[in-house]
Amino acid sequence: MINISIEWNISAHSSKIQEVAISPNGFYLASVSNDIGINIWDPETGTNLHNFYSETTFCSLSFSPDSQSLVSGSFDRKICLWGLETKKLLRIFHGHASWITSVTFSPDGQCLASGSNDKTIRIWDIKTGKELRRIKNHLNCVNSISFSPDGHFLASGSNDETICIWDLETGKEYQRIVGHSGSVNSVTFSPDGCLLASGSDDQTIRIWNPHTGIEIKQFYFPEKICLPHRLVL
Repeated sequence: MINISIEWNISAHSSKIQEVAISPNGFYLASVSNDIGINIWDPETGTNLHNFYSETTFCSLSFSPDSQSLVSGSFDRKICLWGLETKKLLRIFHGHASWITSVTFSPDGQCLASGSNDKTIRIWDIKTGKELRRIKNHLNCVNSISFSPDGHFLASGSNDETICIWDLETGKEYQRIVGHSGSVNSVTFSPDGCLLASGSDDQTIRIWNPHTGIEIKQFYFPEKICLPHRLVL
């Protein structure tokens, strides 16, 4: 049995917390909630370091691989890039037709991917803000996205109960995984890229071979696997 103790407890948000993330270097913890703000914390002490504000509610966030920036997606269809050292808004990415459900950086930090309620996935150039690729093959909201460690593939989970794996060089569907009986709310690759985990409203977490689509393991939970959008392998 694993013994877990609470290091500190933060009571700062005034509304439902949507997502939390820790930077790769371990220096920052970020949280977003329905109270129109991103809070940046010191995970060692629980001290609030900085807050980013907007006129709308943030839905998702992700740290860059170098821990120098943070990307957020919001209900106003905007994707925002924030500088953690400058504490400024660096860039806004426009294009989605509905709210942003998931955002993530590519492993090399040169691109970012976004999933939306508009059923599309978009790949963006960080430096220019240009949309590099638009992927649309899901029949419903795209809830979660995850790059493979080598950056060659992107996995997506949707309300259409499917998981898709995309070849980013061609933009074509590489693998479609069917098995969940509810919305797929979270997908993530293992560090070596050999496994893919998914969480769903059907109360299961499933482990897949991303190249064959074969289910390897299934874990049942008494509640829906809704939040956070990001599982960890």
